[in-house]
Amino acid sequence: MTRVNIAIMTYEGSNFNTYKGDVINVIPPQKAGKRAFAAGLTKGNGCPVNKNSFEFKIHKNIHVLGAASNATKMPKSEYSANIPAKARASAIVQQFNDLDPLTPSYQNTCDGIIGKDYGISASMTYKYNKVKNMILPVEGAGGTTAVNASAENQKRESHYAYGWYNNITQDIFA
Repeated sequence: MTRVNIAIMTYEGSNFNTYKGDVINVIPPQKAGKRAFAAGLTKGNGCPVNKNSFEFKIHKNIHVLGAASNATKMPKSEYSANIPAKARASAIVQQFNDLDPLTPSYQNTCDGIIGKDYGISASMTYKYNKVKNMILPVEGAGGTTAVNASAENQKRESHYAYGWYNNITQDIFA
């Protein structure tokens, strides 16, 4: 997307075609901030880090959080930022104690509430791969809500989404 016109609810795609929508959800680029780029601290769209500890490669003893990191093939979502943040905190504690970082697994779940008592989700588990030096999806892990899910399963998915929201809010603000 290269341009949005909220007044007439259109956006211009990277192919220069214009599209109209009743609802347009604009998600900004998921990358390091302008200051990181201006300071020369990026490679590609993110800051280069040790992919097992998220320690910044350019400056030791600094750990990179959120979308600014280029360590993973995980989606740039709130869910998948929360778990790596906890893993980074653990890596810092390990580093302070002169220990190697642990190798955690990571999860990402995207929950959607479609209507009253109707939810869906897609999830995946990720782990650091030493050979490829990247955090990658774990083969066979994860999944999505079945297209023909029962009303009970859809209701359960809705409750999971609300539960996740309550938990993440407590993690962030409590």
